[in-house]
Amino acid sequence: MNIKDHARRKPRVHSWATLSNEQISKILSLSERDPLVHDIRDVVLIATGTGIRAGELRDLQWTDVDLSRRELTIRSNSGSIRKVPLGDETLGVFEARRARQPELELVLGVSPRRVIERVSRKLAVLSKSIGIGSISMYLLRRTFAARLVNSGANIWSVMGIMGWSMPRSITHGQHSAPGSLVHVAGGIPSDQRNQRIGEKLY
Repeated sequence: MNIKDHARRKPRVHSWATLSNEQISKILSLSERDPLVHDIRDVVLIATGTGIRAGELRDLQWTDVDLSRRELTIRSNSGSIRKVPLGDETLGVFEARRARQPELELVLGVSPRRVIERVSRKLAVLSKSIGIGSISMYLLRRTFAARLVNSGANIWSVMGIMGWSMPRSITHGQHSAPGSLVHVAGGIPSDQRNQRIGEKLY
């Protein structure tokens, strides 16, 4: 492809449908009687509360979860490390899970890959019940990003929490001064709606 061809290419259009708190509550409610209830609830709330990727959650160790400091250390496959503060609900999920499995090394237990796969299959089934095309780990992560943007977080805070190396085309509404990550991730109103965001954030 030459330079002229590249210049004529149209920018990709990214769908930014995300989950509202009402939809997340419905997912959790529908899974209450499921044998995987703890795993489904934990994966959904951790992903929408931290923006962690599926592979990062699979490899997450308890040594990377600092409950006293309310902080999560996420190590990506590329070797980068980022710190994500824990809000009250997400902290409660980690505390409850740790109490159920105090001897394990990995947050998702001895077979984290299987946990992710089983939860992903269950979410795909639940998506039909609540009228969503597909509930995936990527959708849960995207929902967290939308929360950050809708809470008024500036681009640098969003980049730090999400683990992005470059800005993701936030074109307006990001005029606040750089704030602490604790305020951005831990101080999001619990009733914040996150169905769609106007910015092209991807």
